[in-house]
Amino acid sequence: MNQLVALWGEKIRSTLNDFRNPTREKVLRVIFFGIGGITFIVFDYIFFYRILNLLLNPQPVVGLDIALVGSILVDQLMTMINLTLFSVLVFSNIIASLSALYLSRDLDLLISSPIPRTRLFAAKFAQSTVNSSYMVVIFGLPIYFALGRAFGAGAGFYAGTVFLLIPFILIPAATGTLLTMLLLRFFPAKRTHQVLTVLSMVFAGGIIFFFRYLRPESLYEDITTLSQPVFLMALEELRVPKYPFLPSTWFSHLINSMVGQESGVFVQNLLLLIAGAVLSVGAAIAVSRFVYFPGFSKSSESRDRARTHRVGGFTLVDRIFSFVDPRRRAVLVKDIKTLFRDPTQWSQLFLLAALIVMYLFSIKSIPATTDFLKDITAFLNLGLTGFVVAALAVRFIFPTTSIEGQAYWIVFTSPLSIREFLWGKFFIYLVPVILLGEFLIVASNILLGVEPFMMVLSTVTVFLFALSLTALGVGLGAVYPRFFYENVAQIAAGFGGIIYMIIGLIYIGLSIVIEARPVYVYFREQMVPGTYEYTSFIVSTLLLIALNCAVFFIPMRLGVRRLSRMEF
Repeated sequence: MNQLVALWGEKIRSTLNDFRNPTREKVLRVIFFGIGGITFIVFDYIFFYRILNLLLNPQPVVGLDIALVGSILVDQLMTMINLTLFSVLVFSNIIASLSALYLSRDLDLLISSPIPRTRLFAAKFAQSTVNSSYMVVIFGLPIYFALGRAFGAGAGFYAGTVFLLIPFILIPAATGTLLTMLLLRFFPAKRTHQVLTVLSMVFAGGIIFFFRYLRPESLYEDITTLSQPVFLMALEELRVPKYPFLPSTWFSHLINSMVGQESGVFVQNLLLLIAGAVLSVGAAIAVSRFVYFPGFSKSSESRDRARTHRVGGFTLVDRIFSFVDPRRRAVLVKDIKTLFRDPTQWSQLFLLAALIVMYLFSIKSIPATTDFLKDITAFLNLGLTGFVVAALAVRFIFPTTSIEGQAYWIVFTSPLSIREFLWGKFFIYLVPVILLGEFLIVASNILLGVEPFMMVLSTVTVFLFALSLTALGVGLGAVYPRFFYENVAQIAAGFGGIIYMIIGLIYIGLSIVIEARPVYVYFREQMVPGTYEYTSFIVSTLLLIALNCAVFFIPMRLGVRRLSRMEF
């Protein structure tokens, strides 16, 4: 036990040292994520409480038993949430346990220490469980607390929910760890990590697409237009299955029992949940004695094995960009190859594709029946499209300088100047960002059926968004480089990534505000001919040009200056 405490004590002391000697980046990160996290928890609670309260106390509808419909909808909603959380926990624990048990940098020292391997495994298992489950707890607890308030439950419900979450989390944690150990017994760690990352992105994209494809808003239409038998038949088609062998089903029965929705099932499902947690954790520890160390040894051998690469010759990518200056082409081809050779990078394109489909599907579902509502929706959609472009840029464009890593000195000493290096990266990423942004806005406007004026305004605005946000990402990525990192995602989550999102959102908001006046004048002209003011259009155009020039040129100039002054 003392050895386990010592292992965890090292992590705790490392965290405390960060707070004792805070840097500006760490302070701003804590403030930003602290405020963002508290805001998310509050809105998560309010959002689900309003939904649950609306389902339990809906407006009377002729021909429907409101109490029956409300209880069915609440049961289906919580069953779907529990099943989703359980699935996410299994996948996240597979990835987290692989990193903690096989790829962590401190394992070489810990494996060679006198600490028994079973206790070392237990400490790392606890670490991976916490790392993979805390976000689920933060997201799930407000939902269950909102459910308790909606049913008027007492303090025992909240304490019982927190207690029941422990075995509910341990079962997928042990299951994910078991799967990881069995995989790593026969396959190399690095390759398995890449494959699992791709599968997790596909899984997340599939969940997003599936739940949006169900069109839950159609239930409201059915309530107001159909009789109870037809509505219950439509509801049955959306029913989430309750498989008796799934821990999410046991957890759902327990929650329903504590709020009075079910009776006579509490003891049985409590014993199943606790027994499942004990048996799964025990099985993980028992199996680890036989497969963990052999799997770690094999992963270490594959990680240290020398690799050979073919040098010379032109690939298809080289031929495509043969018209580019050889110095710039070398950087361009390298970035493209790096992107597609790292599955942790390109696998996120699956999630992006699912989000785009959901985005367009949601736009199509907006009930905009008049030309005025269509144009207003299209104008507000500019902000959403700009946010999507900014989120894409902070994940893929902002880290472009940092991913050079410790080999950046090669770029620094090459014949390519810093200015050419950064502008080369700008043009590499500008084309896909423009294509994505224009595709989103044009497809959205076609689905809405907007007027030609809004179509032209939208496409021009998104084109400016793509130019400025790409330059902002490349420039700030050079101002705040992070050449030492374990995961590319850490770069975007750092101080520079936070600054980028703040400036990017302010830029998008100011652009929408500047364009609001000429759009308003245009709408007024449509209703009252002869009232158009060209002054508003000219002033707004000049302000928009000045804003985009500032966001476009200043970050790039600062990035060139920052990299030029760095010493290697």
